[in-house]
Amino acid sequence: MNLKKLFNIVENLLFIGILSLLCVMLYSIHVNNSVKLFNYRFMRVLSNSMQPVLEPNDCIIIKEVPENELKVGDIITFMSVEEDIYGKYNTHRIYDIGIDENTGKKYYVTKGDYFDTPDYSYVIYENIAGKYVRKIPLGSVISFIVTKLADNKVYFVAIIFPLILCLLTYINQLIRIIVLGEQNPDEDEQNPDNHRIMEGSDRR
Repeated sequence: MNLKKLFNIVENLLFIGILSLLCVMLYSIHVNNSVKLFNYRFMRVLSNSMQPVLEPNDCIIIKEVPENELKVGDIITFMSVEEDIYGKYNTHRIYDIGIDENTGKKYYVTKGDYFDTPDYSYVIYENIAGKYVRKIPLGSVISFIVTKLADNKVYFVAIIFPLILCLLTYINQLIRIIVLGEQNPDEDEQNPDNHRIMEGSDRR
């Protein structure tokens, strides 16, 4: 296998990997209003419970942290167990930290800055998705796009279908290079010597 062919294979595999990751990330945004990358998660604020620090439609970054790094005053995102938003992410500030007498484990009392009283339900570390790091610039624009993508038809036509076509194109090109031994079509266009040789062959 020559160096150019190896480079073409690596290049196509890299693009396939990037496109696949992008598809997964966009699907996560579409379904969960969030996307996770390594220890970071990108979230969208949906309510006014943390005003004035966080406004509705702000996009924020949270980071997974060890339990010993959490303290009173930190803003955390956690999986809620309250009835009206059960199983959904909620972002509130740690108001107090206690110890469960039965288990000996910490529990966290949370409160939205907008409210006067703490949340009814405690939060355990296992349900904490991460600690607030910062807002994302142009969050309102990103939030608008995400809202539009909530429509399944818009999401498929504008995002998934073009990405799938792109992905299939690179996979097809990779198969042609590996199985059929073809050169990258772009390289053929950039190498006029190949065309001269072919023209010369036709004259014989």
